[in-house]
Amino acid sequence: MFCAWLLLAALSVGELAMADEQLPAGHHLVSAQGSERATSGMGDLIVTIGERTHVVWQDSTADGYWARVRTLDRSSGRLSETVTLGKGVDNHARPCIAADADGYLHVIISGHNTAFQYLRSARPNDSSEWTRLACSVSGTYPFLSCGPDKTLYLTARSSSHNGVDLYTRPPEGEWTLAHPLILRREPQYREYSGYNTILAWGPGQKRLHFACDVYEGRGTYKGRGENQLVVYMVSDDLGRTWKRSDGSAIAGEPYPKNLDVIAVSSRKREQDMPQPVLRLGGLVVDAQDRPLVLYSQDEPERGRVYLATPKEGGGWAEHGLSAALDRQAPGWGALGPRGAFGITQDGVLHMCVPLAPMADLGVPGAPQIKPEKMRYVWVETSDGGKTYRFLEPVPHGDGVERHQPTLERPTGGNVVAGGRAPALMYFAGLGRYPEKGEVIRTRVYLVDVK
Repeated sequence: MFCAWLLLAALSVGELAMADEQLPAGHHLVSAQGSERATSGMGDLIVTIGERTHVVWQDSTADGYWARVRTLDRSSGRLSETVTLGKGVDNHARPCIAADADGYLHVIISGHNTAFQYLRSARPNDSSEWTRLACSVSGTYPFLSCGPDKTLYLTARSSSHNGVDLYTRPPEGEWTLAHPLILRREPQYREYSGYNTILAWGPGQKRLHFACDVYEGRGTYKGRGENQLVVYMVSDDLGRTWKRSDGSAIAGEPYPKNLDVIAVSSRKREQDMPQPVLRLGGLVVDAQDRPLVLYSQDEPERGRVYLATPKEGGGWAEHGLSAALDRQAPGWGALGPRGAFGITQDGVLHMCVPLAPMADLGVPGAPQIKPEKMRYVWVETSDGGKTYRFLEPVPHGDGVERHQPTLERPTGGNVVAGGRAPALMYFAGLGRYPEKGEVIRTRVYLVDVK
C-alpha cells in the first residue's frame, strides 16, 4: 500500500514540479511555498474526523511567515482551498492543531519567546472559517491537546527559557497557568535551553502522560547542551500533580533529573552550538495505559533509536528497535525523528525513521548529515516492540532534501482509525536558515496511506 508514496519520494525537485498534476492516488501537494521549517516540531499537524483530514503547516513569502490550513476530503481525494490562520514572528512560529469531542478544531500558532495566537474553527470538522480568541500565553515549541471535558492543555518552553509551562483553557474560559513549572532547568544551567514536549492521554482520558527532551547549558555557544535528557512523568489528576512511572511522587522543584529519566548525557561539549545527542521522537499510550517513548541517542555511538517502556519497580526497558534497524539497513544510522511516531485504534505502532550512512554521521554533537543523503524507513509493530515490520525505504541519493516527517496522532478529541497507517506530512527543499533578504520556499506533501 506504500508503493505510490515511494514513487513520489523518488522524484527529483524538478520532476516534482512537472508531476504535481499526476501524483499517485493518495498523495497531495499541500503547498509550494512552505518555509524552511514547514512541518517541524512535536505538535500535531494532522487531524482526521470522519472523511476529513485537516492539516496545518508554515509557509514563507516575501512578506514573512504564515500559518495555514487545508482539508483533504478523503472520499473525493480533493484538497480544500488554503486558509491563512495568521502571521508568525519568524520560522519558529509554526502552528499545531487539536480537535475536541464536538469536532471543533483548535490551533495554536507558536511565538518565539513571544505571545501565541489561538484560533478555533467556526464550525465542527470545518477548516474554512476561524474565530481568533484571546490568548495571553507566550513561549516557544507548543504542544496542544484536548481533555475529557473539552478543556485544552498546552505545554511550551517558557519565554524565560526557565523550563516548560502547562496552561489549560476550559470551554469558553481563559488560558491559565496550571502548573508553574512542569520542568525547570537546573540552577547551574542559566543560559540557552530548549525543550520539546508532548502530551498523550491514557484510555478514557483518565491519565495524562508527558515526555520531554532537555537541552540545557552554561554558555551561549560552547556551553550549550551540557545537560541533555529524555524525561517522563504522568498525572492522575489532570495535570495538578505528577509522578514517575513507578508511582513515586515528584516532590519539590521539578528539575529534569528529579523526573523519570529515560536517558541522560551530561558533560562538557567541544563544539560551538553542538547538535543535540538526545532527541525525543514521540510518546503514545496503548490500551493497557502503558506509555511508549521513541527517542534517538548519539552517544557513545551515533545513529541509535530506541523504543522504551517502563519496567516493574522503576527504570525503562528498550525493545530492540536499533538492533532491528541494523539488520534491516546495515551501515545506516538513525537521525532523530521528531513527531514521527503514532498509534492507531487497533494498537499498531507506526514510526517513520530518517536514516543516513554511518560513515557520514561523524562524531556526537557535530553538524548532522546533509539531508539529501537521508532515506526514510517505515516501521510498524503490532505487539508493542516484540517484532517489527519494515516497508521499503524511500529511494535516496537523488539530491533532494526531505525534512521533518510527522505522523497523524490522537489529539484528545479524535482517534487514528485502525486498519490503515497514519497520514504522513513532510517537506522537500532547503532546510537551512535563509540568508539576509532570501526567501526559502519548499514543497509540503501529505500522504494519505489507506
